[in-house]
Amino acid sequence: MRIGFLINPISGTGGLVGLKGTDSVFMEAIKRGGIPISYRKALVFLKHFALLGCGRPERIEILVPPRYMGYNIARYALRGCDNIILRGISFPQLAEFPSTREHTIHAVKEMLEAGIDTLVFVGGDGTARDVLEAMGNKRVPVLGVPAGVKVYSAVFAYTPRDAAEILNAFVNGSSGTRIEYREVVDWISLGDEHYKVFGYLPMLILGGLVQPSKTLGCYDGLEGAVDYVIELMQSKPDSLYLTGPGRTVKYIHMRLNIPYTLLGVDAVYRGKVIGLDLDYLRLLRLVDSYEDFSIIITPIGGQGILFGRGNHQFGRKILKRLNPENLFIIASECKMRDIEKLRVDTGYTDIDAKFKGYKKVITGYREERVMLVE
Repeated sequence: MRIGFLINPISGTGGLVGLKGTDSVFMEAIKRGGIPISYRKALVFLKHFALLGCGRPERIEILVPPRYMGYNIARYALRGCDNIILRGISFPQLAEFPSTREHTIHAVKEMLEAGIDTLVFVGGDGTARDVLEAMGNKRVPVLGVPAGVKVYSAVFAYTPRDAAEILNAFVNGSSGTRIEYREVVDWISLGDEHYKVFGYLPMLILGGLVQPSKTLGCYDGLEGAVDYVIELMQSKPDSLYLTGPGRTVKYIHMRLNIPYTLLGVDAVYRGKVIGLDLDYLRLLRLVDSYEDFSIIITPIGGQGILFGRGNHQFGRKILKRLNPENLFIIASECKMRDIEKLRVDTGYTDIDAKFKGYKKVITGYREERVMLVE
């Protein structure tokens, strides 16, 4: 078995600082205090894969680009696994950090030429687009480990641990794995939806461990839910309200006739906006200034993800301080029809565990649906 593995080392850097991606704004993200999250996600994936497969008798060869695009962290995470052999690929001299999309495309082509059986990549929608370009008409199955700001595409596992489970099943020849062509989706300025399908990649599938692509918004009957959330906000006038991205949540601002940032996080106090498009540090300072705060979010359409996609501004310290009773989830009934369960993928085990269990989703005026959060 020969596996290709690469990391987009800049992936996810823009999320914490309120940018809507990273590909073309990496240096700006760094200036604002952004931190890449792809290494942390890659480490979780590799360690779980090692836990599952270190003792198997068959040998596995993993081809990796040099240094921070794969080799360094793979060597660290897979140490002690004698049945896993790391092989570096030929590569042009890497410039100083960060790498570029040309590096990703070159790495994928080199691994395809070497005859890999599958390609695992750690990144986001921009990385998936680079893989799509490099793949051409080849039919090698891919597996995405989510580490981007948004991750709307359907070529990713829900979590890094899910990706490790899928790869392990594929290596073991499990009859439960299959290959299916899935959408590569990325954000653009396209009307109100801001994303489109760029193409399709063959994807490793196992059970319910692979996320679908983001679906179009559905807002039928949302007015009652918005009225109910506003009523709840008015019942606690001294609380600070942080409103997450998405048109579903921003309908609250529209009803209150106050400004909003469609894909950003805003702050509302006593019915007025006191902060627009806030990053993690500004949100943290606001939270420190108020005795009580709440977060209002909506699940990503089709995927059902609450935290860890598109709202990284709600960083660890904020979510750690949040009283789970002060988390308000709002969605229309038609949106919830496409969501079987809700999920969290912050990359922090303790934070994810905090929000797991059964939660109420506000779907109408004083109407709620109880959903499982995994």
